[in-house]
Order: sequence, then structure tokens, then C-alpha cells
Amino acid sequence: IEFKGAEDGANTKVIGARIQAIARDAWDGSNNDADLEFYTTDGTTESKVLTLDADKLATFAGAVTATGALTGTLATATQPNIDSIGTDGDTLSILGDTLDMQNTTTNKPEIKLVNKTDDATGPFLNFWNVRTDSGIQDGEDDDVLGTIQFQGYDDGTPSGQSYAKIYSDIHDATSNEESGRLTFQVANHDGGLGSGLILTGGSVNNEIDVTVGLGANSVTTVAGDLTVTGDTNLYARSVISFQGQATMLSSGNWVTTGQNGISNHTWNKDVGVNT
Repeated sequence: IEFKGAEDGANTKVIGARIQAIARDAWDGSNNDADLEFYTTDGTTESKVLTLDADKLATFAGAVTATGALTGTLATATQPNIDSIGTDGDTLSILGDTLDMQNTTTNKPEIKLVNKTDDATGPFLNFWNVRTDSGIQDGEDDDVLGTIQFQGYDDGTPSGQSYAKIYSDIHDATSNEESGRLTFQVANHDGGLGSGLILTGGSVNNEIDVTVGLGANSVTTVAGDLTVTGDTNLYARSVISFQGQATMLSSGNWVTTGQNGISNHTWNKDVGVNT
């Protein structure tokens, strides 16, 4: 079936759309399969837009817009592998809640960022928290800016478990006094996450406060030398143990604050005793 119309200003008739029936195979008494094909014309190019086949499937060549409810089984065509998206210099924007990549290959999936510029710079991984309400709003103290979480399973049910987390938040959002905080956490014996390393922007410029360990029984091990350029303050029942003849402490003073007051000690590196 052909649908024709006359061109503007002429009496020439052209086909704007057509429908045709196609026999799949040579018909016989038990096989008379046929497909119905719909064609439309865009400009002067005719394209097949819809096929109704003998298997009761409707195949659309382009996008489908449904204004009512869809019922039954919706079959989708197999999608080809995506080898590349966009071009150099473009910004690729994706709107969605979750980017989920799954693979059965060892050590995959992998996210790789490559900078091919001939300079000393490298790629960036940026996390942004943008408060938006008809416009960008002020950031607030304790706003979480981004989180990297490491998860797996325990050996019980098994049940999902968070074993480690790195996150950053706003320590102080005051304009011209902005201070950030970076926290490293691990599951500590009961499955709960505890903070073992916290970097805080501090209360003055060019100062960063560091908190190491969690709890009075935490152990911090330094494999090499430990150089302290400022004061070392020991609180409560703090103990410093020096073991082995190779242990040396440069001449100087340290102060320990105990329950009975302040005790001053001077270490003499020449004789290896304290007074």
C-alpha cells in the first residue's frame, strides 16, 4: 500500500509512506509466515520504521514514545559494546543515581584515568557537594564532601560489611577561614567503623592538626626514625620505654604531665641517663 501526494507547485506525485507484506519463506501447507513492514519518508530518504513479524514481535527502528501503559513482554535489542564516548576536550554529563560496573575477569573492573599532555600535571578525581535550592547555597560545617568506601562480606550468613572508609567533610565553612577535614576509618573488631587517622585544617593558617589511633589501648608503630620538631606532651599515665643500646635521644627537655603534677627530665646523650 503506497501513500502518495503532489509536490508543492507541481503535479508530480511522490510516495510519502508505504506498507508492505513480506513472505519469510516459500509458503506451503504448514508454513505461511509473513512480516508486515512500515516505511516513512524524511526529505527524500525512505526508511523502515516498524516491522510486525510472524512471531508477534514489533520492532521499531528508532526511539519509542508511549503515552499510555505498556503491558506484556518488552524485548530489547542486543546493544553493541561501547568502545569510546565523546571527543577530546568535551564534557560528558551523565544523569543517574548509580554507576554499576560488574565483571567476572580477575582484577576487573578497573577505572583508569590517563593524562597524555606533555607536562608535569596529572588527572583529577573530583568530589563535589553542592547544596542547591533554586541556586547554590552556602556550605555548612560537617557537610560531607565525598566518600570512598571499601566493602565485602563476613564469614557468617554471609552479610555485607564495610571494612574501611575514607571521607572528607567541612570542618569550618566560615568565609576566609575555611578548614577541611580528612578522616580514615577501619572496622575495629565489632564491625563498626572507627577513625584511626584524622587530618584537620586547624584554627590558624598553615597549621594542620593530626589525630592518630582510637582508644587508650591503640598502638602506633613507627618502623623507622621519628623526628619531632616541636614539643612532645605525654598525658595521664604515659610511659616512654627505651630499649637496646642503639636507642639514642638527642640532648633536650621533655615534660610529662601525671596525676601528681609536672616532672621535668633532661636527657644527656653522652652518658645515656636522664636527670
